[in-house]
Amino acid sequence: MLHSLGADWKLKSKDGASELAEAENKLEAAQIIREHAENSQSDSQQAQQLLDKYMATINPEQVDVSLVLQLIRKICGDSEDGGGAILLFLPGWDDINKTRQRLLDSPFFKDTSKFDIICLHSMVPAGDRRKCIN
Repeated sequence: MLHSLGADWKLKSKDGASELAEAENKLEAAQIIREHAENSQSDSQQAQQLLDKYMATINPEQVDVSLVLQLIRKICGDSEDGGGAILLFLPGWDDINKTRQRLLDSPFFKDTSKFDIICLHSMVPAGDRRKCIN
């Protein structure tokens, strides 16, 4: 559990033992730590391979609006309290407008009692920009 929260399993004890669990003769714990570390490394390598594959297929100069929508939907689905806000920075008005339209077209984001999609850009009227502050 500590490892999944970011604890460094590679830390050494004061006497230089590479695995504190082994040094304390906690062999079952040491085995669990080793297995978890191996799985984490494997997961990390798979994630990197997927990322490399994805990056080879897209134009890095263009915003992948579909990916943005999937990510926002995942964040909203994982949110336990159902509240909060997501601030999304996009490079320009066209990308902002395209993303906004795709969000509004999505059945998931159509529920205005749950979602308020507000754009902030110099081309948006000042009254609408104030909604971001309120």
